[in-house]
Amino acid sequence: MAASSHSSNPLVRLAVTGAGLAAAFVANQALQRGWSALFGEDAPTDKVSKQSAKDVKAERKQAKKDGASRAEIAQITDPMDEIPVWKMVLWAVLSGVAIQGLRMLAERGAERGAQHLVERRPDPNRG
Repeated sequence: MAASSHSSNPLVRLAVTGAGLAAAFVANQALQRGWSALFGEDAPTDKVSKQSAKDVKAERKQAKKDGASRAEIAQITDPMDEIPVWKMVLWAVLSGVAIQGLRMLAERGAERGAQHLVERRPDPNRG
């Protein structure tokens, strides 16, 4: 459901877009905090995965500088590779469904509110 298809007023579209972005951000932060509280680990987001890969690469590079053998370097693994598949699937479902659901609700509410404010007519002059 595209919000821009409902209104040609740019203020309404701006309010709807802003509400959708804010809701997605807040939902994502809440999910990450909930995941950390429940599992005691960082949520498997793209950002965490990239940082983990970067850290492992740096650790392997340092081990090589320190004169570690190839076998020792090969034993340095990415903790993200050890996350069970069911946790990855759970994160994908939760983040997709929850964020999209909250985003849609926020966009609908913002559209109704902004539409109401923009289309208000002044009280008739009874004087």
